[in-house]
Amino acid sequence: EYAQVIKMLGNGRLEALCFDGVKRLCHIRGKLRKKVWINTSDIILVGLRDYQDNKADVILKYNADEARSLKAYGELPEH
Repeated sequence: EYAQVIKMLGNGRLEALCFDGVKRLCHIRGKLRKKVWINTSDIILVGLRDYQDNKADVILKYNADEARSLKAYGELPEH
């Protein structure tokens, strides 16, 4: 699921608005911590949890070029 970062919460957590319209609390996985810096309004890929719909895990951060490509392919909505 694609999402856009709304707010950084600290301690490896952030609030993101998924493109299905749901606001979720996301946890940055250990592989990305301290290596990939995530900022507000970045486009990220999150893995949804089967047992908690309001929480997700950050799998990947897209850079500006990749985000533009996703928008061109129609993967991201135009808002």
